[in-house]
Amino acid sequence: MNKNYLIFGSLALVMFLLLVPPLAQEPQYHQFADQQALYFIPNALNVISNIAFFIVGLIGLTALLNKPEKYCDISVLPSYQLFFIGLMLTFIGSSYYHIEPNNFTLVFDRLAIAISFMALFTAFVGELVSVRLARKILLPLVGLGVSGVIYWGISEHFMHGDMRFYLLTQYLPLVLLPIMLIKYKWQYSHQYSCIFIFLFYALAKFSEVYDEPILELTGVISGHTMKHLLSALAGYWVYWLLKNRKANMS
Repeated sequence: MNKNYLIFGSLALVMFLLLVPPLAQEPQYHQFADQQALYFIPNALNVISNIAFFIVGLIGLTALLNKPEKYCDISVLPSYQLFFIGLMLTFIGSSYYHIEPNNFTLVFDRLAIAISFMALFTAFVGELVSVRLARKILLPLVGLGVSGVIYWGISEHFMHGDMRFYLLTQYLPLVLLPIMLIKYKWQYSHQYSCIFIFLFYALAKFSEVYDEPILELTGVISGHTMKHLLSALAGYWVYWLLKNRKANMS
């Protein structure tokens, strides 16, 4: 299968981010609609909702450690394992961030997210494009994702914040994965059920943008809390696919 789709998609996003000026983190990003405390927990629901990441990560990792051959090829097993480990780390990083939201604590939140994103992307590269390629790029891509977060954190510390590198490592997989799922044939059933991963994540980003209106509408749960739950649901859908898909015999 021609790989030009992946190359052109990557170059287009890289060029776009290089052409735009440096993007600093807006200070109001840390001002969430729901700031209610519960006992000793500040911003309680935004903190507690992160438990969903730990639960999903634990379920997925436990399954892959107990019977890995049931869920995926051994060649992409490290990528899937690292994805679920990243979800568990997101529970730690995001909880830490929401206890005291600022650029410094946000670094830990985004580090865990970067690990999960790159690990999942590599797993799909292995199953759709090339197992050999996936083995080669797993650690470099995870390192690239982590580097993007660290670079952003350092740039904010020195008062010239630049999120472009971080945004590239987050959104490039989101651009390439749908292309891969359309242009390459998966060796398993439920190929187009993968769309739910992106649907849940898109709904999570929508909820994040409409943090306050969602809180006003529901009176209980804010958009950002809902973002955590929907993002965890996207992670759970990865486990659902691993559990329910069947190898194509053709």
